[in-house]
Amino acid sequence: MRARFGTLVTFSMPLRLHNTASGKKEEYRSAKAREVTMYTCGPTVYNVAHIGNLSSFLAADVLRRWLAASGYAVRHVMNITDVDDKTIRGAREAGKSLGEFTARYEALFRTDLERLNVLEPVFVHATKNIEAMVADVQALLKKGLAYEKDGSVYFAIEKFPGYGALAGLEKRNAAPAKHRVDADDYDKDAAEDFVLWKGWKEEDGEVYWETPLGKGRPGWHIECSAMIRRHLGDQIDVHTGAADLVFPHHTNEIAQAEGVTGKRPFVRFWFHRGFLTVDNEKMAKRIGNVLALSDVAKNELEALAFRWAIVSSHYRTPLNFTDQSMPAAKAALGRLLAAADRLEAWETKSAAADSAAVAVAIDAARKDFSAAMDDDLNTPAAAAAIFDAVKLAERPELSKGDALLVSEFLEEADAVFGVVAAGLPYWRAAVKRPLSAEEAATLEKWEEARTAKRYEEADALRVELKAQGIDVRNTPGGTVWQRDPWA
Repeated sequence: MRARFGTLVTFSMPLRLHNTASGKKEEYRSAKAREVTMYTCGPTVYNVAHIGNLSSFLAADVLRRWLAASGYAVRHVMNITDVDDKTIRGAREAGKSLGEFTARYEALFRTDLERLNVLEPVFVHATKNIEAMVADVQALLKKGLAYEKDGSVYFAIEKFPGYGALAGLEKRNAAPAKHRVDADDYDKDAAEDFVLWKGWKEEDGEVYWETPLGKGRPGWHIECSAMIRRHLGDQIDVHTGAADLVFPHHTNEIAQAEGVTGKRPFVRFWFHRGFLTVDNEKMAKRIGNVLALSDVAKNELEALAFRWAIVSSHYRTPLNFTDQSMPAAKAALGRLLAAADRLEAWETKSAAADSAAVAVAIDAARKDFSAAMDDDLNTPAAAAAIFDAVKLAERPELSKGDALLVSEFLEEADAVFGVVAAGLPYWRAAVKRPLSAEEAATLEKWEEARTAKRYEEADALRVELKAQGIDVRNTPGGTVWQRDPWA
């Protein structure tokens, strides 16, 4: 399909985004006109990404696409955490080097992003930015915001005014830290001085760097803030991630970056994806409900159906993934792809006359789509506008001109939702795969029975074909058959 990035901005109102820092919607403004610096907390590559992780990256992808459609030049950076507690433990248990261990899971992650049609960001690796992390830790030590203890370096949270504001810690009057926490991840009740640089321990094996800070490795939190400053600057426009990263990770990023530079705010807009649960339960190994993309999508078309399931829900609304989520997404995507296929045929073959009503309807759909997206990426409302156009494509016939109008709008919308252009080749291959000799023979029997008015026999043969994933119908032009793309 023809890409038409940017045409939607004709009717665009000011974009308003929910900012986690303020807890409300704000009119989006970048530091530099028409440019966006955007950072996404990427995966810790110690295991396969689960669908909750992927939902966060899909939300960021939709934001990036809409910013681009609104006329912004977006520089999007995503980190790869390839050294931390989990990766070191995983490599040790697998009997592999850290690099070999993390490379495997990074490759699997990138494959998932490709299957989900996520626009590729600039990937940056923790292990390739150690120098920047060391420099930031040294700066924090020099400013008195950090201290050394037993070969490690810790951030003194009581020395940083406003620590925890992003997570609302100041509202509960958190007491000054009396202890230190060495773990990378912890909850709000354990808000203590956190580790910036971890002195080498025996369990770290060969994972360490010899630096002015001593022999060791960076803490998880300093990795992101240092890489942001190195690759995007001291202050950025947008930082995205999952809601469970607000504390401690993003909270600590703010303290580190602003502690080093003295510039506030470190991030203009904090953008967080709501939680994804499975059958109303948090994903957990002990429950056995941790789902990877391969668990819910057996092929490329189903991967795009999963994308639709996520991007057509509002990013801030907690999403409960059930056994009905994929069937519903498949039905919606199948309908959308069928409409796109019909439109392309009509653009060349239709003999119908143009209708002024179609132009009016598409104009309304385009305005509704833009208004929805500008309202904190209201993708459910934007999806409704898409299906207003799909209904036009489902009419018995459209003129060439009207088909082109509908098709152009769907292409514009798809530049944001990212499912039609990517999915149409797979859908066509699935629905139009040639019949086998056995299937062709059954179809011929159905035609003979129908022509001879042996309706019970014809109905039974139709059911048999349906069981094989083949839908048949009689039209004035003859028998038409189509495979079920999901069978």
